[in-house]
Amino acid sequence: MICLAALIPAGLHFVIADGLTDYEYYGTAACASLAVFAALEFLPRSPLGVFIQITQVLAIAVHFIGYVMWYTYQEPLVYNLLVMGLIITEWFRLMVRTRADGEHWGSNFMRGIRGNAHSSNSGVFK
Repeated sequence: MICLAALIPAGLHFVIADGLTDYEYYGTAACASLAVFAALEFLPRSPLGVFIQITQVLAIAVHFIGYVMWYTYQEPLVYNLLVMGLIITEWFRLMVRTRADGEHWGSNFMRGIRGNAHSSNSGVFK
């Protein structure tokens, strides 16, 4: 669920941002980060959720920096590197989970798939 809470607003922003001007782009990117932060407030507390929320607060600050850079006619290289660093950090944290993160829907779903693929269910008998 945490992954979906992070991906859905980001995906919507990616689709919407195609026709936006630069100034609208940074605003909607910050709003998408704020939506992820707010969505995670409704999920059970876990270290993973808190980490993603911290990442989203940093992303809002980075989008503001990007807007200031655009407004002052600077090259967006620093903004692009900062955003890419946040994306990579968030991706690694989503991939590497700890016991403290608790059980999530995805864990139970994958466990169910593994159980359904047992040899007795596929027509092969021991």
